[in-house]
Amino acid sequence: MTNLELLKQQCELDIREGRPHEVSKRLARLNTARIPRQWRQTIANICRRAGLYSLGMTVLAKVIHPARHKDGDEPTSAELAEYAVLLLRIGVFTEANEKLSKVNTEEVPDALLYRAFANFSCWEFMESIPTLQTYLRSSISPYSQLVGRVNLAFAYVETRQLLQAKSLLEENIALARAAGYSRLQSNCRALLARINILENSFSKAKLDLNIARDLLGSA
Repeated sequence: MTNLELLKQQCELDIREGRPHEVSKRLARLNTARIPRQWRQTIANICRRAGLYSLGMTVLAKVIHPARHKDGDEPTSAELAEYAVLLLRIGVFTEANEKLSKVNTEEVPDALLYRAFANFSCWEFMESIPTLQTYLRSSISPYSQLVGRVNLAFAYVETRQLLQAKSLLEENIALARAAGYSRLQSNCRALLARINILENSFSKAKLDLNIARDLLGSA
């Protein structure tokens, strides 16, 4: 196993268990200039999910910008999609959407999830729902399925489809608990709290928020 493969596994575990601060510590020791091309999209993906957006963009910039390409060395669809979602995270919506429009979603299904993120950024929650439903029908990992389901529940909450949201969130919590995904459990509990606030059930909302906090601990 290479050092980068081990780093990826450690960071994945940290993210799924709600320890993004540990990811930051691990990546602080990484020399970004020496990351091989085949690892740049993976490392950028980890950076984004840990909230390290600038670092993720630095990792990918070398292969995204045309002035830095060698002949025949254009960015892959996966690299382009990852750079686009990093742009979304820092608020550069026009360029992000332009890049996402060039990605073949059959080749990179995660681009559908990123398009839903773009909808969220523009308060287009209703428009995000069919995109997320298409994403959930694509060939993705069980963890990605759960991430998509959590985002679909968020879209349901924002469009006030609360019964659908609540049912989906309860299923998601059971799945995340069984897999040990503390971060996704916490996200779902926070969304349940939002529903309870909308329904004036403040004591239930407080309970959900306390559980969400306890799941993440010091994070």
